[in-house]
Amino acid sequence: MGIFSGGEVSRDEFERLSRRVEQLERTLAALSLQQGAAAPSGEAASAAGLAGPDLTEVMALKQQGKLIHAIKVYRELTGVGLREAKETVERL
Repeated sequence: MGIFSGGEVSRDEFERLSRRVEQLERTLAALSLQQGAAAPSGEAASAAGLAGPDLTEVMALKQQGKLIHAIKVYRELTGVGLREAKETVERL
C-alpha cells in the first residue's frame, strides 16, 4: 500500500524510503560541492555523510596520486555513480 493511500506504511517500506532519502541527501550535497555551492553544514552535512574529515580524506588521496582510491571513497560517501564521482574528484 502506498504512502498517500491512507493506509499504514510497512516497516520495510519505511526503511526503504529512509535509505532513499539518505541517498538523495548525499547526492544533493555532492552536487552542491561539485557546482561550487556552499557545503551543507550541521545536520544536513551529517545526514549527507559529508562532514569535513570525509572530504579531507578524498582530497588527501587525490594529492597522494591515488585518484582511483579517492574516487572509490567519494562514491562510498555520496552514493553517486562512477562518472560523476570521477568528474567531481578531478575538480577537487
